[in-house]
Amino acid sequence: PGSTLAWSGFSDDGALCTVDSAGVARQCVRSAGFEWVPILHCADHKRSKAEHHWVVGVTSSQLMCVLCKGDTPFPATLPRPVLTALPLSIPLACAEGDQRDLEAERLAAIVALDEHRLEAAEAGGAQAPATRAGELRQIQAIEAISLKLFNTAARGERNARCLDLAIRLQLPKSLAAALKLANHYKLGPLSERITKLLEAKHD
Repeated sequence: PGSTLAWSGFSDDGALCTVDSAGVARQCVRSAGFEWVPILHCADHKRSKAEHHWVVGVTSSQLMCVLCKGDTPFPATLPRPVLTALPLSIPLACAEGDQRDLEAERLAAIVALDEHRLEAAEAGGAQAPATRAGELRQIQAIEAISLKLFNTAARGERNARCLDLAIRLQLPKSLAAALKLANHYKLGPLSERITKLLEAKHD
């Protein structure tokens, strides 16, 4: 509320992005019904209130900008300004501090996979071997992150969170890894539930 549009443009991947005067960067996600998804809160990277970021562009993983200090609204042109790369990280309201980065990385990867699937479907190549191979690599990357989150949750005996993550795993290899972790932490009921999920994958 109260913010204004400060920058608008397309990312290197062709996604429409905006940044408002409050420093919130958003991406228009077509696979989510053209919803605007926050992809970075620039204020998290400010070292003082007198700083602000002059946005230049967005890549698949970074927001490129010039760091401006004081009341100067625009960067100086001489000497040539130095670009700063801020890593994209979806701001989350209720993620635990030590897991926030992993949660944000996982969510961003899921969004990227959904966009990839939509683009492939529109191009008529959803079943092409190269498309399926790329999709598998993305799924493997997502599930590697999910297993890291699963490990932390299992260590803290948070069975409900573990089960939520396990249900979302698509690959039998990932479910087997989750089962191994559940057994390692001696979480019997969780192991039984994951075993049933794994059996269903093989049916």
